[in-house]
Amino acid sequence: MNQQADLHTSLLTELIDQIQAISNPRLWDAEDIAKYLKLAKSTVQSHVICKPDFPKAVKINGTRRWAPKEVQNWALRSREKV
Repeated sequence: MNQQADLHTSLLTELIDQIQAISNPRLWDAEDIAKYLKLAKSTVQSHVICKPDFPKAVKINGTRRWAPKEVQNWALRSREKV
């Protein structure tokens, strides 16, 4: 593939991920948040989800989960801070 085709494929993949994130009602774990924010999972765990203004998690079977819409709204409000 040439560079333009690679760019188009990358943009389409990102768009699909964003649409799925918005339309998927399941709760996110730290890995999902990392993918959405384009950060390492370890960065999300040590620098993002511990922020006082980050949405509160729900514990399910001992695993913390977050509502995707709450995380997305937080990211929009905090984009300069992340």
